[in-house]
Amino acid sequence: MLKKLKTLSFLIIVFILSFGINCVQFPEDVVFNNPVDPEAPNYVGVPSVDLDGDGISSYYDVDDITILSPADGTITSDGTPTLVVYKFNPSLVQRYCIRVSISESDFENNIVHENDNISSNYYAIPVGVLENNTTYYWCAKAYDGTKWSDNWSESYGFTLDITIQVPTIPIPIDNSNISDTTPVLDWEDVYEATGYHIQVNTADDFNGTIIVDDEDVIQSNYQVSTVLDNNTIYYWRVRIKNGDGILGEWSNTWNFDIQIKKPLNLTPSNGSVTADFTPLFNWEDITNALGYQIEINDFSGTIIAIDNSLTLSEYQITNPLENYEMYYWRVKIKNDDGVWGDWVGTTMLSGRKYKKFVKIII
Repeated sequence: MLKKLKTLSFLIIVFILSFGINCVQFPEDVVFNNPVDPEAPNYVGVPSVDLDGDGISSYYDVDDITILSPADGTITSDGTPTLVVYKFNPSLVQRYCIRVSISESDFENNIVHENDNISSNYYAIPVGVLENNTTYYWCAKAYDGTKWSDNWSESYGFTLDITIQVPTIPIPIDNSNISDTTPVLDWEDVYEATGYHIQVNTADDFNGTIIVDDEDVIQSNYQVSTVLDNNTIYYWRVRIKNGDGILGEWSNTWNFDIQIKKPLNLTPSNGSVTADFTPLFNWEDITNALGYQIEINDFSGTIIAIDNSLTLSEYQITNPLENYEMYYWRVKIKNDDGVWGDWVGTTMLSGRKYKKFVKIII
């Protein structure tokens, strides 16, 4: 019986000791309480220390603000990197503030992003904030319910370096002459793209008149809505936006020249002679033309006929022309955007025996 009691006592002591050891509560200011990667199952901890020498460990002192990750000098291909700050006692700190700048020394005038209402000690920069091939610097503060950290933490820098495909295969092809004054611009579809940024300008450095500057293009084509001018060269380029909202490098600069079609095969033609004093003026029909304008003058410049409401590619003069008189006539078209093209003209000279001579002036 005594032997059994000794055995039972021994087991009870072992249980108490084991339970006591398992229940030991280490002070929170000395445990490894700061994960570099909060999502990792086996994170690396950061011990609490008294950074400012005020006798309060950093776990309880927002003035001991420290940033952890990404480490200073990191090069990343993540367009929405997660920034990790030292994790204070959750019952003490209410929120964190993170500031991102493009300047290592000026965090007041070169801010690209700031959020002062972060409940966790880690924060993913939102989509579309960062630009590729750019170095950024970041720092942090914490708020304990009564005050923010006296100073910003030290700053760390990271560089965004992502390989993004450059668009190719433009339509219209480079250096094209086109007659459409509201053209559809098209380029190679890129699998990784979630969107595109397109610019159209009157200058090849894109510092001229802005025709298009759109970062929210979804498809690999763009319908120009602004009616473009005739006899004008326009320059355009495209770049890709990836899933993190990061824009790649610009494509080559392409250009096209607006040249509205001119009427051809004018009659009476150059060198023609006619005895018809009320001739029919005729020219080639232009597809998609909204209308035509004709003008007829005599040698002195007096207008004999003018009409900008023609819908057919011909004009019948009604008042007889004078014999032995020179006449000028010209015609131009209006395209389906309502833009007038250039004049194409002739000179007509009446002759003896009711004959007339016509000479084209370009």
